[in-house]
Amino acid sequence: MANIKSNIKRNKQNKARNVIVHSQKSAMKTQIKKTRNTKSDKDLNLAYKKIDSALSKGIIKQNKADRLKQRLALNNNKA
Repeated sequence: MANIKSNIKRNKQNKARNVIVHSQKSAMKTQIKKTRNTKSDKDLNLAYKKIDSALSKGIIKQNKADRLKQRLALNNNKA
């Protein structure tokens, strides 16, 4: 455990931020799985929105976002 005030504050901020990041990442993954199963355009648009949101907040990187979108589009076009 940290003894310095700034380190205590930083640990507290990291814990709070960690909860937010994990919930957003989980929501994105859930939407991606739902889109893979239903293959509807509405779900595809929602998945794109979640991916773009995670990208803009720095949760995932550009290459991963592009890869996820491409795989979803290919999966959606198979139907």
